Amino acid sequence: MVVEGVYKKMLNNVFSLGKKKIPKKYKRKIKPMLKNSGIYYILNKGEDCKNLKENNVTIKIKNKNTLSQNEINSISMLAESDVVLARRKIDALWINFAWNRLLVLKYCDLYVLENDYSNAIRLLDKAIGRDKHWMLYHRKGLLLRSSGKLNHEVLDNLLKSYNLSKSVKVLIDYVKSSWAINGVTPELIKYCDILYRKKNDLASVDFILLSSIDCDAGRITLAKRKALEALDKDKNVFDKYQSLPVLSLLYTLDNDKYLYCKYAFDVINHIKNNSDILIDNLINAKSFAIVGNGPSELESCNGDLIDSKDFVLRFNAYNTDYPLSIDYGSKTDAWMRAGNYIDLPRRSLNKLSFTIISGYNNIYRSTMGFDDYYDSFISNHPVTIIPNYIYEELIFKLNAMPSAGLAVLYYIYKNIGKIPKDSVFGFSYGNQPKNSSHHYFYNSKSKNHYNHDWNAEAIILAEIIE
Repeated sequence: MVVEGVYKKMLNNVFSLGKKKIPKKYKRKIKPMLKNSGIYYILNKGEDCKNLKENNVTIKIKNKNTLSQNEINSISMLAESDVVLARRKIDALWINFAWNRLLVLKYCDLYVLENDYSNAIRLLDKAIGRDKHWMLYHRKGLLLRSSGKLNHEVLDNLLKSYNLSKSVKVLIDYVKSSWAINGVTPELIKYCDILYRKKNDLASVDFILLSSIDCDAGRITLAKRKALEALDKDKNVFDKYQSLPVLSLLYTLDNDKYLYCKYAFDVINHIKNNSDILIDNLINAKSFAIVGNGPSELESCNGDLIDSKDFVLRFNAYNTDYPLSIDYGSKTDAWMRAGNYIDLPRRSLNKLSFTIISGYNNIYRSTMGFDDYYDSFISNHPVTIIPNYIYEELIFKLNAMPSAGLAVLYYIYKNIGKIPKDSVFGFSYGNQPKNSSHHYFYNSKSKNHYNHDWNAEAIILAEIIE
Protein backbone atom coordinates (compact mmCIF):
# COMPACT_ATOMS: atom_id res chain seq x y z
CA MET A 1 0.00 0.00 0.00
CA VAL A 2 1.08 3.60 -0.60
CA VAL A 3 0.70 4.45 3.09
CA GLU A 4 2.91 1.58 4.19
CA GLY A 5 5.52 2.47 1.57
CA VAL A 6 5.72 6.05 2.79
CA TYR A 7 5.81 4.88 6.38
CA LYS A 8 8.73 2.48 5.76
CA LYS A 9 10.62 5.24 4.03
CA MET A 10 10.13 7.48 7.05
CA LEU A 11 11.52 4.89 9.42
CA ASN A 12 14.55 4.21 7.23
CA ASN A 13 15.54 7.84 7.00
CA VAL A 14 13.54 10.01 9.43
CA PHE A 15 15.79 13.04 9.37
CA SER A 16 16.46 13.20 5.64
CA LEU A 17 12.87 12.67 4.55
CA GLY A 18 12.11 16.38 4.68
CA LYS A 19 14.80 17.04 2.05
CA LYS A 20 13.37 14.59 -0.48
CA LYS A 21 10.70 15.39 -3.00
CA ILE A 22 7.40 14.25 -1.54
CA PRO A 23 4.66 13.07 -3.96
CA LYS A 24 1.54 15.23 -4.33
CA LYS A 25 -0.61 12.26 -3.33
CA TYR A 26 1.17 12.17 0.02
CA LYS A 27 0.49 15.84 0.69
CA ARG A 28 -3.13 15.60 -0.38
CA LYS A 29 -4.27 12.29 1.11
CA ILE A 30 -1.69 10.60 3.29
CA LYS A 31 -0.40 13.46 5.42
CA PRO A 32 -3.84 14.35 6.88
CA MET A 33 -4.32 10.69 7.84
CA LEU A 34 -0.88 10.48 9.45
CA LYS A 35 -1.51 13.71 11.32
CA ASN A 36 -4.41 12.07 13.13
CA SER A 37 -2.67 8.75 13.64
CA GLY A 38 0.00 10.04 15.98
CA ILE A 39 3.09 9.96 13.78
CA TYR A 40 2.88 13.47 12.41
CA TYR A 41 6.00 14.56 14.29
CA ILE A 42 8.14 12.10 12.36
CA LEU A 43 7.34 14.09 9.23
CA ASN A 44 6.96 17.55 10.66
CA LYS A 45 10.23 17.72 12.60
CA GLY A 46 13.64 17.79 10.98
CA GLU A 47 15.34 17.82 14.37
CA ASP A 48 15.68 15.03 16.88
CA CYS A 49 12.10 14.20 17.97
CA LYS A 50 13.33 12.33 21.02
CA ASN A 51 13.76 15.67 22.78
CA LEU A 52 10.54 17.66 22.42
CA LYS A 53 10.14 20.79 24.50
CA GLU A 54 6.79 22.02 25.68
CA ASN A 55 6.40 24.61 28.43
CA ASN A 56 10.14 24.34 29.22
CA VAL A 57 9.81 20.61 29.95
CA THR A 58 12.09 18.22 28.05
CA ILE A 59 10.78 14.77 27.17
CA LYS A 60 13.42 12.06 26.85
CA ILE A 61 13.20 8.45 25.76
CA LYS A 62 15.21 6.37 28.21
CA ASN A 63 15.58 3.26 26.07
CA LYS A 64 14.87 3.17 22.36
CA ASN A 65 14.87 -0.65 22.29
CA THR A 66 12.21 -1.48 24.87
CA LEU A 67 8.99 0.23 25.92
CA SER A 68 8.43 -0.14 29.66
CA GLN A 69 5.08 -0.14 31.45
CA ASN A 70 6.45 2.65 33.63
CA GLU A 71 6.74 4.93 30.60
CA ILE A 72 3.13 4.13 29.66
CA ASN A 73 2.00 4.81 33.22
CA SER A 74 3.88 8.10 33.26
CA ILE A 75 1.85 9.23 30.25
CA SER A 76 -1.37 8.54 32.16
CA MET A 77 -0.14 10.60 35.10
CA LEU A 78 0.97 13.40 32.81
CA ALA A 79 -2.39 13.44 30.99
CA GLU A 80 -4.16 14.27 34.25
CA SER A 81 -2.44 17.65 34.34
CA ASP A 82 -1.41 18.38 30.74
CA VAL A 83 -2.98 16.52 27.81
CA VAL A 84 -0.92 18.41 25.23
CA LEU A 85 2.37 17.47 26.87
CA ALA A 86 1.23 13.86 27.24
CA ARG A 87 0.52 13.77 23.53
CA ARG A 88 4.00 15.13 22.79
CA LYS A 89 5.51 12.36 24.87
CA ILE A 90 3.62 9.69 22.95
CA ASP A 91 4.73 11.32 19.69
CA ALA A 92 8.33 11.01 20.88
CA LEU A 93 7.86 7.36 21.84
CA TRP A 94 6.16 6.65 18.53
CA ILE A 95 9.41 7.16 16.60
CA ASN A 96 10.93 4.00 18.07
CA PHE A 97 7.71 2.09 18.84
CA ALA A 98 5.35 2.95 15.99
CA TRP A 99 2.03 1.07 16.17
CA ASN A 100 2.93 -0.50 19.49
CA ARG A 101 -0.48 -1.52 20.81
CA LEU A 102 0.13 0.02 24.25
CA LEU A 103 0.90 3.36 22.61
CA VAL A 104 -2.15 3.05 20.37
CA LEU A 105 -4.37 2.43 23.40
CA LYS A 106 -2.78 5.36 25.20
CA TYR A 107 -3.44 7.60 22.20
CA CYS A 108 -7.07 6.49 22.42
CA ASP A 109 -7.18 7.50 26.09
CA LEU A 110 -6.04 11.01 25.15
CA TYR A 111 -8.60 11.27 22.36
CA VAL A 112 -11.34 10.25 24.80
CA LEU A 113 -10.23 12.93 27.25
CA GLU A 114 -10.90 15.40 24.43
CA ASN A 115 -14.22 13.67 23.52
CA ASP A 116 -12.72 12.91 20.11
CA TYR A 117 -14.13 9.41 19.68
CA SER A 118 -14.01 9.45 15.87
CA ASN A 119 -10.20 9.84 15.76
CA ALA A 120 -9.74 7.24 18.49
CA ILE A 121 -11.81 4.73 16.53
CA ARG A 122 -10.04 5.65 13.27
CA LEU A 123 -6.66 5.03 14.90
CA LEU A 124 -7.84 1.66 16.21
CA ASP A 125 -9.02 0.67 12.74
CA LYS A 126 -5.54 1.35 11.35
CA ALA A 127 -3.90 -0.49 14.25
CA ILE A 128 -6.17 -3.53 13.80
CA GLY A 129 -5.17 -3.61 10.13
CA ARG A 130 -1.59 -4.25 11.32
CA ASP A 131 -2.17 -6.17 14.53
CA LYS A 132 -5.40 -8.12 15.04
CA HIS A 133 -4.99 -8.24 18.78
CA TRP A 134 -7.88 -8.80 21.18
CA MET A 135 -7.04 -5.67 23.19
CA LEU A 136 -7.57 -3.49 20.12
CA TYR A 137 -10.90 -5.10 19.23
CA HIS A 138 -11.98 -4.78 22.86
CA ARG A 139 -11.15 -1.09 23.07
CA LYS A 140 -12.84 -0.39 19.74
CA GLY A 141 -16.05 -2.06 20.88
CA LEU A 142 -16.10 -0.08 24.12
CA LEU A 143 -15.32 3.21 22.35
CA LEU A 144 -18.03 2.64 19.77
CA ARG A 145 -20.54 2.20 22.56
CA SER A 146 -19.20 5.17 24.54
CA SER A 147 -19.44 7.32 21.43
CA GLY A 148 -23.17 6.59 21.25
CA LYS A 149 -23.27 3.65 18.85
CA LEU A 150 -25.67 0.84 19.73
CA ASN A 151 -25.42 -1.60 16.85
CA HIS A 152 -23.93 -4.88 15.64
CA GLU A 153 -20.50 -3.27 15.12
CA VAL A 154 -20.11 -2.86 18.89
CA LEU A 155 -21.01 -6.50 19.50
CA ASP A 156 -18.91 -7.80 16.58
CA ASN A 157 -15.75 -6.17 17.93
CA LEU A 158 -16.35 -7.37 21.48
CA LEU A 159 -17.09 -10.88 20.27
CA LYS A 160 -13.92 -10.94 18.14
CA SER A 161 -11.98 -9.83 21.19
CA TYR A 162 -13.48 -12.61 23.30
CA ASN A 163 -12.86 -15.29 20.67
CA LEU A 164 -9.20 -14.26 20.53
CA SER A 165 -8.64 -13.86 24.27
CA LYS A 166 -11.29 -15.96 26.06
CA SER A 167 -11.10 -13.20 28.65
CA VAL A 168 -13.83 -13.13 31.31
CA LYS A 169 -13.67 -9.33 31.43
CA VAL A 170 -14.28 -9.06 27.69
CA LEU A 171 -17.16 -11.54 27.88
CA ILE A 172 -18.77 -9.49 30.67
CA ASP A 173 -18.52 -6.38 28.50
CA TYR A 174 -20.09 -8.28 25.61
CA VAL A 175 -22.97 -9.50 27.78
CA LYS A 176 -23.63 -5.99 29.12
CA SER A 177 -23.56 -4.46 25.64
CA SER A 178 -25.74 -7.16 24.09
CA TRP A 179 -28.31 -6.67 26.86
CA ALA A 180 -28.24 -2.89 26.34
CA ILE A 181 -28.60 -3.09 22.55
CA ASN A 182 -30.87 -6.08 21.86
CA GLY A 183 -32.43 -6.90 25.21
CA VAL A 184 -32.92 -10.55 26.14
CA THR A 185 -32.21 -12.78 23.13
CA PRO A 186 -31.16 -16.43 22.67
CA GLU A 187 -27.66 -15.16 21.79
CA LEU A 188 -27.44 -13.24 25.07
CA ILE A 189 -28.58 -16.24 27.11
CA LYS A 190 -26.03 -18.44 25.32
CA TYR A 191 -23.13 -16.22 26.37
CA CYS A 192 -24.54 -15.71 29.87
CA ASP A 193 -24.42 -19.49 30.31
CA ILE A 194 -20.84 -19.57 29.00
CA LEU A 195 -19.93 -16.82 31.47
CA TYR A 196 -21.57 -18.66 34.35
CA ARG A 197 -19.46 -21.74 33.62
CA LYS A 198 -16.44 -19.54 34.40
CA LYS A 199 -17.86 -18.83 37.87
CA ASN A 200 -14.50 -19.26 39.61
CA ASP A 201 -13.30 -16.13 37.84
CA LEU A 202 -16.40 -14.05 38.56
CA ALA A 203 -16.80 -11.35 41.21
CA SER A 204 -19.93 -11.07 43.32
CA VAL A 205 -21.31 -8.22 41.19
CA ASP A 206 -20.94 -10.40 38.08
CA PHE A 207 -23.27 -12.97 39.64
CA ILE A 208 -25.81 -10.19 40.29
CA LEU A 209 -25.51 -9.10 36.64
CA LEU A 210 -26.29 -12.64 35.49
CA SER A 211 -29.09 -12.96 38.04
CA SER A 212 -30.65 -9.69 36.79
CA ILE A 213 -30.59 -10.94 33.20
CA ASP A 214 -32.19 -14.21 34.29
CA CYS A 215 -34.92 -12.25 36.07
CA ASP A 216 -35.51 -10.29 32.87
CA ALA A 217 -35.63 -13.55 30.90
CA GLY A 218 -37.99 -15.21 33.39
CA ARG A 219 -35.40 -17.80 34.47
CA ILE A 220 -36.32 -17.41 38.13
CA THR A 221 -34.67 -20.56 39.52
CA LEU A 222 -31.34 -19.73 37.90
CA ALA A 223 -31.65 -16.11 39.03
CA LYS A 224 -32.11 -17.22 42.64
CA ARG A 225 -29.12 -19.59 42.48
CA LYS A 226 -26.80 -16.88 41.15
CA ALA A 227 -28.03 -14.32 43.68
CA LEU A 228 -27.28 -16.71 46.55
CA GLU A 229 -23.81 -17.40 45.12
CA ALA A 230 -23.19 -13.66 45.00
CA LEU A 231 -24.15 -13.35 48.67
CA ASP A 232 -21.86 -16.26 49.55
CA LYS A 233 -18.97 -14.37 47.95
CA ASP A 234 -19.86 -10.99 49.46
CA LYS A 235 -22.71 -10.39 51.91
CA ASN A 236 -22.57 -6.66 51.09
CA VAL A 237 -22.84 -7.14 47.33
CA PHE A 238 -26.12 -5.19 47.13
CA ASP A 239 -24.30 -2.09 48.33
CA LYS A 240 -22.32 -2.28 45.09
CA TYR A 241 -25.05 -3.45 42.70
CA GLN A 242 -28.60 -2.48 43.64
CA SER A 243 -30.55 -4.81 41.38
CA LEU A 244 -34.23 -4.23 42.12
CA PRO A 245 -35.47 -7.45 40.45
CA VAL A 246 -32.94 -9.65 42.27
CA LEU A 247 -33.67 -8.06 45.65
CA SER A 248 -37.39 -8.34 45.02
CA LEU A 249 -37.01 -11.99 44.01
CA LEU A 250 -35.19 -12.87 47.24
CA TYR A 251 -37.90 -11.19 49.31
CA THR A 252 -40.64 -13.01 47.38
CA LEU A 253 -39.00 -16.39 47.93
CA ASP A 254 -38.37 -15.90 51.67
CA ASN A 255 -40.08 -12.91 53.31
CA ASP A 256 -38.59 -13.47 56.74
CA LYS A 257 -34.99 -14.21 55.79
CA TYR A 258 -34.78 -11.40 53.24
CA LEU A 259 -36.99 -8.83 54.94
CA TYR A 260 -34.35 -6.17 54.19
CA CYS A 261 -35.14 -6.67 50.47
CA LYS A 262 -38.79 -5.63 50.88
CA TYR A 263 -38.09 -2.07 49.76
CA ALA A 264 -37.16 -3.34 46.27
CA PHE A 265 -40.38 -5.33 46.05
CA ASP A 266 -42.38 -2.24 47.05
CA VAL A 267 -40.56 0.05 44.59
CA ILE A 268 -41.27 -2.26 41.63
CA ASN A 269 -44.95 -2.46 42.57
CA HIS A 270 -45.06 1.33 42.99
CA ILE A 271 -43.75 1.72 39.41
CA LYS A 272 -46.08 -0.91 37.95
CA ASN A 273 -49.13 0.65 39.62
CA ASN A 274 -48.43 3.87 37.69
CA SER A 275 -47.57 2.31 34.34
CA ASP A 276 -50.43 4.05 32.46
CA ILE A 277 -50.32 7.39 34.24
CA LEU A 278 -48.81 9.39 31.34
CA ILE A 279 -51.26 8.23 28.67
CA ASP A 280 -54.21 8.58 31.08
CA ASN A 281 -53.26 12.22 31.75
CA LEU A 282 -52.91 12.98 28.05
CA ILE A 283 -56.27 11.39 27.19
CA ASN A 284 -58.05 13.28 29.98
CA ALA A 285 -56.44 16.62 29.09
CA LYS A 286 -58.04 18.83 26.46
CA SER A 287 -54.58 20.07 25.45
CA PHE A 288 -50.98 19.31 26.36
CA ALA A 289 -47.45 20.61 25.86
CA ILE A 290 -44.25 18.55 25.68
CA VAL A 291 -41.51 21.10 26.34
CA GLY A 292 -37.95 20.15 25.39
CA ASN A 293 -34.79 21.98 26.41
CA GLY A 294 -33.68 23.07 22.93
CA PRO A 295 -33.15 26.78 22.21
CA SER A 296 -35.78 26.86 19.44
CA GLU A 297 -38.31 28.88 21.51
CA LEU A 298 -35.98 31.72 22.46
CA GLU A 299 -37.58 35.10 21.63
CA SER A 300 -40.81 33.31 20.64
CA CYS A 301 -42.86 34.60 23.59
CA ASN A 302 -44.62 31.21 23.72
CA GLY A 303 -44.61 31.07 27.52
CA ASP A 304 -48.28 32.03 27.91
CA LEU A 305 -49.30 29.54 25.21
CA ILE A 306 -47.45 26.72 26.99
CA ASP A 307 -48.94 27.66 30.37
CA SER A 308 -52.45 27.65 28.87
CA LYS A 309 -52.22 23.91 28.16
CA ASP A 310 -54.02 21.51 30.51
CA PHE A 311 -50.96 19.29 30.90
CA VAL A 312 -47.27 20.26 30.61
CA LEU A 313 -44.31 17.85 30.70
CA ARG A 314 -40.68 18.98 30.97
CA PHE A 315 -37.28 17.27 30.96
CA ASN A 316 -34.18 16.91 33.13
CA ALA A 317 -32.59 20.29 34.01
CA TYR A 318 -35.44 22.48 32.67
CA ASN A 319 -35.53 26.11 33.83
CA THR A 320 -38.74 28.13 34.32
CA ASP A 321 -37.21 31.21 35.96
CA TYR A 322 -37.94 34.68 34.62
CA PRO A 323 -37.16 35.87 31.92
CA LEU A 324 -36.87 32.37 30.36
CA SER A 325 -40.50 31.80 31.34
CA ILE A 326 -41.54 34.42 28.75
CA ASP A 327 -40.54 31.94 26.03
CA TYR A 328 -40.88 28.59 27.80
CA GLY A 329 -43.60 29.15 30.42
CA SER A 330 -43.50 28.01 34.02
CA LYS A 331 -46.32 25.49 34.43
CA THR A 332 -45.04 21.96 35.06
CA ASP A 333 -47.25 18.92 35.69
CA ALA A 334 -44.79 16.09 35.03
CA TRP A 335 -41.02 15.75 34.96
CA MET A 336 -39.06 13.22 32.93
CA ARG A 337 -35.54 12.85 34.26
CA ALA A 338 -32.48 10.64 34.37
CA GLY A 339 -32.18 8.34 37.36
CA ASN A 340 -29.33 10.26 39.00
CA TYR A 341 -28.64 13.94 39.62
CA ILE A 342 -25.18 14.10 38.06
CA ASP A 343 -26.12 16.63 35.37
CA LEU A 344 -29.47 17.95 36.64
CA PRO A 345 -30.75 19.62 39.80
CA ARG A 346 -32.72 17.92 42.55
CA ARG A 347 -36.24 19.32 42.72
CA SER A 348 -39.21 19.24 45.07
CA LEU A 349 -41.88 16.84 43.81
CA ASN A 350 -44.72 18.41 45.80
CA LYS A 351 -46.24 20.38 42.91
CA LEU A 352 -45.76 17.66 40.28
CA SER A 353 -48.41 15.11 39.36
CA PHE A 354 -45.86 12.42 38.62
CA THR A 355 -42.27 11.72 37.48
CA ILE A 356 -40.92 9.57 34.65
CA ILE A 357 -37.47 7.97 34.97
CA SER A 358 -35.81 7.74 31.55
CA GLY A 359 -33.62 4.93 30.25
CA TYR A 360 -34.00 1.60 28.50
CA ASN A 361 -35.12 -1.28 30.74
CA ASN A 362 -34.32 0.81 33.78
CA ILE A 363 -35.82 -1.54 36.37
CA TYR A 364 -33.72 -4.52 35.31
CA ARG A 365 -30.56 -2.90 33.94
CA SER A 366 -29.90 -0.12 36.44
CA THR A 367 -27.15 -0.84 38.96
CA MET A 368 -28.41 2.04 41.10
CA GLY A 369 -31.83 0.45 41.68
CA PHE A 370 -33.37 2.06 44.72
CA ASP A 371 -31.36 5.28 44.32
CA ASP A 372 -33.09 6.03 41.00
CA TYR A 373 -36.52 6.02 42.63
CA TYR A 374 -35.67 7.08 46.18
CA ASP A 375 -37.17 10.58 46.12
CA SER A 376 -40.46 9.42 44.61
CA PHE A 377 -40.75 6.34 46.80
CA ILE A 378 -40.19 7.94 50.21
CA SER A 379 -42.69 10.74 49.41
CA ASN A 380 -45.20 8.30 47.90
CA HIS A 381 -45.02 10.34 44.71
CA PRO A 382 -46.22 8.59 41.52
CA VAL A 383 -43.35 7.49 39.29
CA THR A 384 -43.26 5.50 36.06
CA ILE A 385 -41.02 4.52 33.14
CA ILE A 386 -41.29 4.39 29.34
CA PRO A 387 -41.96 0.77 28.24
CA ASN A 388 -39.05 -1.25 26.89
CA TYR A 389 -40.55 -1.79 23.44
CA ILE A 390 -40.40 1.96 22.78
CA TYR A 391 -36.65 2.05 23.39
CA GLU A 392 -36.10 -1.18 21.43
CA GLU A 393 -37.87 0.19 18.35
CA LEU A 394 -35.97 3.48 18.55
CA ILE A 395 -32.57 1.86 19.12
CA PHE A 396 -33.20 -0.28 16.02
CA LYS A 397 -34.07 2.83 13.98
CA LEU A 398 -31.28 5.07 15.32
CA ASN A 399 -28.45 2.65 16.13
CA ALA A 400 -28.09 4.90 19.18
CA MET A 401 -29.81 5.59 22.48
CA PRO A 402 -32.80 7.91 21.93
CA SER A 403 -33.07 11.13 23.89
CA ALA A 404 -35.69 11.36 26.63
CA GLY A 405 -37.64 13.79 24.47
CA LEU A 406 -37.87 11.43 21.49
CA ALA A 407 -38.70 8.46 23.74
CA VAL A 408 -41.70 10.16 25.34
CA LEU A 409 -42.97 11.62 22.04
CA TYR A 410 -42.70 8.23 20.34
CA TYR A 411 -44.55 6.62 23.25
CA ILE A 412 -47.35 9.17 22.90
CA TYR A 413 -47.45 8.61 19.14
CA LYS A 414 -47.74 4.82 19.56
CA ASN A 415 -50.73 5.30 21.91
CA ILE A 416 -52.73 8.24 20.53
CA GLY A 417 -51.41 8.73 16.98
CA LYS A 418 -49.64 11.69 15.39
CA ILE A 419 -48.91 14.57 17.74
CA PRO A 420 -50.11 18.10 16.90
CA LYS A 421 -47.17 20.42 16.24
CA ASP A 422 -48.66 23.08 18.53
CA SER A 423 -48.22 20.63 21.42
CA VAL A 424 -44.43 20.32 20.97
CA PHE A 425 -42.00 23.05 22.06
CA GLY A 426 -38.24 23.32 22.54
CA PHE A 427 -37.17 20.66 20.05
CA SER A 428 -34.37 21.55 17.61
CA TYR A 429 -35.25 18.91 14.98
CA GLY A 430 -31.61 18.05 14.31
CA ASN A 431 -30.25 21.60 14.24
CA GLN A 432 -27.34 20.91 16.58
CA PRO A 433 -24.11 18.91 16.33
CA LYS A 434 -24.17 15.17 16.96
CA ASN A 435 -23.30 14.12 20.54
CA SER A 436 -23.76 17.69 21.84
CA SER A 437 -26.72 19.15 23.69
CA HIS A 438 -27.61 22.82 23.30
CA HIS A 439 -30.07 24.10 25.91
CA TYR A 440 -32.06 27.31 26.22
CA PHE A 441 -30.49 27.81 29.66
CA TYR A 442 -27.03 27.55 31.20
CA ASN A 443 -26.43 24.24 32.95
CA SER A 444 -23.20 24.12 34.95
CA LYS A 445 -23.61 20.35 35.31
CA SER A 446 -23.93 19.70 31.58
CA LYS A 447 -21.82 16.86 30.18
CA ASN A 448 -19.38 17.30 27.30
CA HIS A 449 -20.66 14.30 25.35
CA TYR A 450 -24.22 13.06 24.82
CA ASN A 451 -24.94 9.76 23.09
CA HIS A 452 -27.65 11.06 20.77
CA ASP A 453 -27.82 11.39 16.98
CA TRP A 454 -29.97 14.49 16.53
CA ASN A 455 -30.21 14.30 12.74
CA ALA A 456 -31.51 10.73 12.87
CA GLU A 457 -33.95 11.75 15.62
CA ALA A 458 -35.19 14.65 13.48
CA ILE A 459 -36.28 12.19 10.76
CA ILE A 460 -38.41 10.25 13.26
CA LEU A 461 -39.85 13.45 14.76
CA ALA A 462 -40.95 14.55 11.29
CA GLU A 463 -42.86 11.26 10.93
CA ILE A 464 -44.74 11.43 14.25
CA ILE A 465 -45.52 15.17 14.51
CA GLU A 466 -48.11 16.78 12.25
